[in-house]
Amino acid sequence: MKIMPSLLDELYKSIVEYVGKSRWLSGSPAMTRNSRERYSICSGNFSARDPEGLSLAINEVTQLIEKTIKTHIGSHGELIKSAIRTGEIWDSSKNYFEIKAGSHFEVYCFTCRSLTFVRIQHEKMLYAPEKEWLSIDVDENQDTLWFAEPLGGSASFSR
Repeated sequence: MKIMPSLLDELYKSIVEYVGKSRWLSGSPAMTRNSRERYSICSGNFSARDPEGLSLAINEVTQLIEKTIKTHIGSHGELIKSAIRTGEIWDSSKNYFEIKAGSHFEVYCFTCRSLTFVRIQHEKMLYAPEKEWLSIDVDENQDTLWFAEPLGGSASFSR
């Protein structure tokens, strides 16, 4: 039986390849990765060559990630996609960043028995230097309890 690569591994590879070839983004295609037992993360922040390029890159990365997810899970998973129109990031009781746009994916891969969250965000620092960038974060929990049998019986609410 062929072992299926994790969705995080496939996303990591496709994102790094995209950033390395991107007309819109500047800098190296570096993303940090870390794993512990059955939990993995990867994260990267990327600057744009010009302000318009950031919006174009976010659209292209969102499409790339959605395609990678759909190819990976096929008919053996569930995908929940949300558009981010606006938002903020608070750190230590202070609003540091504005979220100007982005997407959020929640993915249940029945074959991998994994739950993966992906955030793609256009972020802007609210204090000097007021720069903007593309932020991509992926969290993957393999063998998540969502696939444990049974899940407490019926999906209906009981008291």
